[in-house]
Amino acid sequence: MKTSALLFLLSAPVASAFVPNSVPFVRNAATSTSLSMAVTTAQIKELRDATGAGMMDCKKALIETDGDVDAANEFLRKAGLVKAD
Repeated sequence: MKTSALLFLLSAPVASAFVPNSVPFVRNAATSTSLSMAVTTAQIKELRDATGAGMMDCKKALIETDGDVDAANEFLRKAGLVKAD
């Protein structure tokens, strides 16, 4: 009797209990950054050296400005992330 109950419990679909009933996440222009723009590590290092801001902040600024280091510097300055000399 115990063996059949154990087999029944093991055969029950457990994974479906953990799946939410909501719509699955889909990347689109509203939820993701521009994936077509490739930001290089050299650009990030250049911006970090110039501003003193963190790596991810520099990367985000470069993505937002389509890789323009000068515009990214201005973006960080407006965000208040540039370190004072």
